[in-house]
Amino acid sequence: MSHPDVVLMSRLDFDVQELDIPPLPDGEVEGLIRYRLRSIYPGTPEETSFDFRLFRQGQGRTRRAFVFIARKATIDGYRESAGRRSLFLPLPLLMPAVPRRGDFRAWVVGTTWAEHLCFHDGAPTSSTVRRLPLGTHFDPATEDDCLHPDAVKGPALIVATTEVLSSLQLPEGARVLTLEALSKKLRKGDGLFLEVGRTRKAPAVLRLSALAAAVVVFCILVLLKYVGSVEAHADALHALTLTLEKSGQNVLALQKEIDGLKVERDRLNARTPRDVYLLLSELSVVLGDHARIQSISIQDDNFQVDALGTNALSLMDGFKARPGFKNMRLAQVVPDPQSGRERFSFSGTFDDH
Repeated sequence: MSHPDVVLMSRLDFDVQELDIPPLPDGEVEGLIRYRLRSIYPGTPEETSFDFRLFRQGQGRTRRAFVFIARKATIDGYRESAGRRSLFLPLPLLMPAVPRRGDFRAWVVGTTWAEHLCFHDGAPTSSTVRRLPLGTHFDPATEDDCLHPDAVKGPALIVATTEVLSSLQLPEGARVLTLEALSKKLRKGDGLFLEVGRTRKAPAVLRLSALAAAVVVFCILVLLKYVGSVEAHADALHALTLTLEKSGQNVLALQKEIDGLKVERDRLNARTPRDVYLLLSELSVVLGDHARIQSISIQDDNFQVDALGTNALSLMDGFKARPGFKNMRLAQVVPDPQSGRERFSFSGTFDDH
């Protein structure tokens, strides 16, 4: 959706993750998310962009972050087409219309995708995305039947552009809202992936250069101050020698860590399939709320998943309905006495063409 001041990004181009945030100053939250990014998103950190929104949930008002993740190349493409307009995803765009008490949910419908968002007491609790094949019409009643019963609590709102709404077959009495109306309530600076105001840590090479420059300045000041005294000059040189020796050890340790990270990056890149995000998106469509991934192993186009859920056999029928999945095999199904659900693993091949 394009508006004079707003560009709505396709939900298919982004991953959304939820993270619990421990008690931290607000200025340290971004650094924590950046540190945990490698464990929640398989892309290379240097080629990944993210933004986030913080919410408080539950009686203890625990802080949770909804993290929006995409490739940097994707963000660059949106920025080039958006110009000076703000970039938005459905969740932050919808927040002004969310009631502050009780359960609430909304379908945000695009031309090729639809996102189902659930809220409780004004805070988001889940996000589910559906891919809409070209030429198909979105049916809210049919899509609701595919959701977990816990995800259909509270009144529902259907949000789309005026053009998309005119093509939908809406249930009688359905509550609707246009994206154009929502965009008029936005404030300047509410957009995502802002280029101004985000603090970035200086690269390690620059930090080491600054440290070396500080040492050099310190040396010059010490020498100028004690140039008239041989004893003081000797003391200053001795202190400087110790400082440089410690700095050299730190530089060697940092370089060793950098080399190790590069090796790990190359190892992960070698195992990354052609489109990991699309694989994860397609898996979320099939698994829905019926299963939770415990671990995933990816090698080229092959993958193996260990999951906890219900009715593992029916999930295999879901994979048959998605043309990208091939050679799907259900390895084992074991009851889990603690949760009353099933532990199972499956593997297959994913073709993103």
